[in-house]
Formats: sequence, structure tokens, C-alpha cells
Amino acid sequence: MAAQLEQMYQCLEQRQTQLKEEVAMRTAALEHERQNLATIIENVGDGILSLDSCGYIELANEAAALFLEQPKNELMGSRIEECCPKWSQLYHHTHTNQRFELKMAHRTLLVNVTPESVMGESHSCLVLVRDVSEERQLVDHRRELDRQMFQMEKMATMGELAMGLAHEIGNPLAGINICWQDSASIPKLWADPYQLKQVLLNVMINAILMMQNGGNITIGICIAGNCQSLIPENECYVRFCIRDSGPGIAPNILPRIFNPFFTTRENGSGLGLAVVKKIIDQHNANIQVDSQLGQGTRFEFTWPVASKWQLTHPNEITKPNLPLCQKRCLIVND
Repeated sequence: MAAQLEQMYQCLEQRQTQLKEEVAMRTAALEHERQNLATIIENVGDGILSLDSCGYIELANEAAALFLEQPKNELMGSRIEECCPKWSQLYHHTHTNQRFELKMAHRTLLVNVTPESVMGESHSCLVLVRDVSEERQLVDHRRELDRQMFQMEKMATMGELAMGLAHEIGNPLAGINICWQDSASIPKLWADPYQLKQVLLNVMINAILMMQNGGNITIGICIAGNCQSLIPENECYVRFCIRDSGPGIAPNILPRIFNPFFTTRENGSGLGLAVVKKIIDQHNANIQVDSQLGQGTRFEFTWPVASKWQLTHPNEITKPNLPLCQKRCLIVND
């Protein structure tokens, strides 16, 4: 009996020794992994923060301290609002991931917040911070280049219109002043660019021919309708207004100006405004004319803006005469 007990005791001691060795090995492996993870967290380019349920910073790496412009030892244990006053405005305590931009004094940060829940209750969250300042600067620079290119294309189109007017009416526009007015940035239209330019050209030619002694033409463009999101139901469109200081159109003539071959000029063809009306109708646009004798004439037409679906599926449109107006230079705002 004593021998059996001694043997069992030795077995237990051996097993205990084996367990201690296994625990020591696993502890060393876990410590090695912890050190590797700590090294990765500390040297990764993105900022990493761990917040408890009350918003206190439990962990922060060097990148986070750099981005938040605070010494690392001061970040630890402090509330996130102390280094990010706008945090409470941007972050909402929910159980879903959140992503937003944070503007610092010298940086633009992209912040990703991943909440951790215990038993359905918010416990803590992991915050990843990336410096996107250079990316945003590149985007702004590209936007400025696009704006300058748009201005150059627009001025080129103005020159094309002026030359087209001079060619059509056979004079250098002497005594005619053309003024361009704008509202806001004009979105892309759902239009044939050449037909849209033809509409502008024909209306302006008509105005110039009516002002034999010179005068003024004002072209205005603005956005109208509900343009919060470019979907067909929102009826977003651009309004063009061409106003002249000519003699005006008599009330009995006004209803007939779009009729083919109708003209009040001796050598007129009566097709210019008829073409305008046809193009307007083909594009599901609308045109109105207001004129008073001695006070000039105002042509106003509204043109539909390309929807998001039309912008992303230009090759799936079945209407052959309504391509996307890619030539933004045709939008003559200033």
C-alpha cells in the first residue's frame, strides 16, 4: 500500500512539473506575442487608441500622439474630449462602426471607431486614426486644376459662340454687348452638346438681328429645382435665360415665332427658332418667351440635369439623341 502511494505521489510530482513547464512555455510564448503586438502597434503608421466606456484613453501609440498633437504620456488616462474637443459632436455611442473626418490644427484625420460590446452593453471601443492631409490636399489641388480647365474651356466656348454669331450674321458684332452671368457650379446636363450650343447660338442670333442699332444681350445660368440628390424624381434642372434690349415682339406675333418658316425679316428663313423648339422638345426641356414692345425679349429654357444613374450608366441609355453632355465648356457661366 505504501509503495502504491509513493508511486502515485511521484506521478503527481512529474505531472506537476510537466504542467509548470507547459505553463512557463505558454506564458513565454504569450509574452513574446504580446511584445510583438506591442511593437507593431507602436510602430504602425496609423494611430491606435483604446477607449473605455467612459471615453478615457487606455492605450495610445506614438502615431496617435503625433496626430493628436499631444505627448503620449499625457494622452494615457485622459478623456478623448480633452485632445479632441469636437469628439462628442462627431462620435455617437452606437453598436455599429463609425467613420468620420476630424479637422485638427495642422492635419486632417480619418477616424474609424469600432465599438466592443459585452452582454449587449457598450464596454469600450478601438479607434484607428489615419492622416489624410496630403490626400485631401491632392484632391483640392485636382479640384482647382479642374476649375481652371473648366474656365479655359468656358472661355474657348464663348469665343466659339462669338465667332459663330459673327459668321452666321455676317458682321463682327459691332455695337453688341454680351454679358455672361452665373449662379453656382453647374452640374452635367443630359444633352447633346452640339445641339445645346445650337440652341444658344440660334437664340442669340435672333436677338442680334433684332437689334439693328446695337444693344445688350445678357445670358444667365442657374440651378433650379430639387438638386439635393440627382435622381429623376427630384426634377433637378438648369435654367438658361437670354435677355436682349431690342425692340421686343408684338403680342400677335409672339405665339408664332416657333412655327417653321415663319419670319418677320425680309431675308429670314423662319427656321432658327423652329430648330430651337425641336431640340428643346427632344431633350424633354422647356422654353418660355416673354417680350414687350420697346422693352426687349427674354428667352428662358430649363434643361434637365443628368441623374446619378445616367452618369454611371451612360452606355445603357436607349434614347439615341440624348447623350451625356461631357463637354462642360458648353455651360457658359462665369
